[in-house]
Amino acid sequence: MKTVKHILTSVFLVLGLVSFAQVGVGTQSPSTTLDVVGTNHTTAPGALAAADGVTVPRVSTDMTGSPVAGTTAGQLVYSTFSTKEGFYYWDGDSWEPVGGSSTAAATPIRTTSTATLTAADLNGYVIVTGNTTFDLSTLSSSASAGDTITFGSYSSTGFSFAAGDRHVNSIASPGSLGVGVKFVFDGSTWYSVSAQ
Repeated sequence: MKTVKHILTSVFLVLGLVSFAQVGVGTQSPSTTLDVVGTNHTTAPGALAAADGVTVPRVSTDMTGSPVAGTTAGQLVYSTFSTKEGFYYWDGDSWEPVGGSSTAAATPIRTTSTATLTAADLNGYVIVTGNTTFDLSTLSSSASAGDTITFGSYSSTGFSFAAGDRHVNSIASPGSLGVGVKFVFDGSTWYSVSAQ
């Protein structure tokens, strides 16, 4: 009976220690609660091996439709649904794509004969069909650093830009192959970065 008591005491003691231990996969010395290291890892990260990585649950569900709710904020799955394939995490209220939109945003292309620019033109193309002068400063309050806008014309239409920002001052009378100019916003000023 004494032996059984000692065995049970030892088992409970070991289970108690294990329940607070760190877990290492590919390492004998985990440095965090769960430490997974690659095949070629020694004391520093090594080169990628084909079997390296962590596989999360894969599902075939459209995660942007009405999927079942997650249980824990931070829960991660990988959806193989045809047009919306990618990683999704549960934020406590809904499934959100990891790294932004689950579908590639379409590049806006707009044809205009007026000088009116809107936030919808950012990171897109404006095809000019009438002689006009654009003022890029009207977009500055809507734009973020790195945003672009490209103007082009495929007729004999000329277009120009208001003075003030550091950009090409005017472009007129394009040839039959057209003319284009691309601008990028640095957070305060629009700069022309290319012209054809």
